[in-house]
Amino acid sequence: MVNELDPRTAYLVANTDKEYFAALNPSEVYLSKLNALKQQLPKADVIASLGMAGGEDICTLAQLYGDETKLVGIDISPVALEIARNTTRTAGVKAEFMESNATSLDIPNWSIDGFVLSAVMHEVYSYADDGKDAFTKAIGEVYKKISPGGCIFISDFAAPRLEGRVGILPKTPEAAQFIDYFVHSFRKFNDIEQSGENDLVINTSIDSPSSDDSLQSTPAFVSEVLWHFKHYKKKFQSELTPNTYPQGWKEINEAYLPLDPRSSDDIPMPIDNYISAVIAIAKDSETAHDTSLECTSATLTPQKPATIDMLDEHFTVITDDNDMPPRDLIIECTNWMDVVFKKVFDN
Repeated sequence: MVNELDPRTAYLVANTDKEYFAALNPSEVYLSKLNALKQQLPKADVIASLGMAGGEDICTLAQLYGDETKLVGIDISPVALEIARNTTRTAGVKAEFMESNATSLDIPNWSIDGFVLSAVMHEVYSYADDGKDAFTKAIGEVYKKISPGGCIFISDFAAPRLEGRVGILPKTPEAAQFIDYFVHSFRKFNDIEQSGENDLVINTSIDSPSSDDSLQSTPAFVSEVLWHFKHYKKKFQSELTPNTYPQGWKEINEAYLPLDPRSSDDIPMPIDNYISAVIAIAKDSETAHDTSLECTSATLTPQKPATIDMLDEHFTVITDDNDMPPRDLIIECTNWMDVVFKKVFDN
């Protein structure tokens, strides 16, 4: 059972959207991604998935590993667990399910050979009163459960590898309206009573318009705008109208780019920083027992050309000291990362 939840985590559980799971990536996408885990972990007695993607990744793991591997799905949401059970039952896949918070897993240490964290760590970060602490605890918990020689697969949004200020120029009225909506709504949790300070996660400060009328902000701000706009268009498939914002859109409260938990500054983590943060958290675990994590595979995947075309239709992204074309900057701001870590004994 899950202990008493803080307001943001309770909000996540209460607002689990069945339509969200129905719109997730098709099974062939999961197969392509999870092949990275299969290559690093050819055989496994037990694999657990935190978040489960509505059960699609459990079914994909069954396809990759066969009946000899025990599969365990873990989620904090009873609705997500119900959907995953139905998905696996329909597919004829055997799996066990448990309701649990990622920061406190009721699983014996060293009992899991593979752990899948697909698009879940940014949610762990987003729906906690202290996102950095929740991120650290979740990675530490997963690390403690992995057996030596086992692997952790993390798939999530990748922060852009850009420095300095970045300009974003809306090309359409809808894009301009969305930026206004984003600035006024991002991470505000307007649907719940706030407890404590509102952590905006990234510096959303915007400079005065430059000579080219672009809004100057941080690379993370631009990335969050582009990702959220993509997901807004996918869900609502309609244009924003002036002074009218969608109500109850859970994802406007999510930070897709968690801050580095090792830093007191508001610094999101490009893939190299993300990898070093996970390794450092594992090493600091009080149950490390002369073990550590090493990264065995890391890839960045751009969005499909149709997605880049759509974003390029609505926005121009520019920098003062970067020769990258605007379209390439959009690509850099919307990469996806897939990383595999292996737990090894120290020499």
